[in-house]
Amino acid sequence: MNPKFELTLLSQLHDRQTSDHASNQVVEVPTSRNQVSPVLAQIGSTGNLDWLIPVGILGAGFIVAVIATYLLFAKFYRVCNTNEAFVISGPVRDKQVVTRATLFFPGFESITVVSLNQVTVPITRGNSKEKPLRTKDLLK
Repeated sequence: MNPKFELTLLSQLHDRQTSDHASNQVVEVPTSRNQVSPVLAQIGSTGNLDWLIPVGILGAGFIVAVIATYLLFAKFYRVCNTNEAFVISGPVRDKQVVTRATLFFPGFESITVVSLNQVTVPITRGNSKEKPLRTKDLLK
C-alpha cells in the first residue's frame, strides 16, 4: 500500500473516532481513476487455477510414457556376444539370424543362442592302419 494513502486513512479514522458519530459509521476511502491494476504476482490466491489440473495430468502421463518406453527397451533389448548369434523365430519373424543386437519379445518370439566358436571333432575309423576318411571333395 502507498504510505501516503495509509496516512490519510489513519488520519480519517482518527478524526472519525474522536467525533461523536464514529461508533456506527463506516470509513469510505476515495479512489482515484488513475489507479494501476495489480500485477499477476500481486493478485491474491483467489485466482482461477483450474487449468493446472489438466496440465499436471498431461505432464504426468508424458513422464509415465517415457519411463515405460525406457523400461520396455531395457527389458527386451538383447545384445549378442562376439562369439554367438541369435536365431529368433515367431509369428512376426521367420527364423531371423541376428549377430548384433535386437528387440526380443518373449511372449511372441522364441530365441535360440548359437555359439560361433570353432569346434573340433575327432573322427576315428576302427583301427589306425586303415586309410583316412575321405570326404566328398576329396580332402583328407
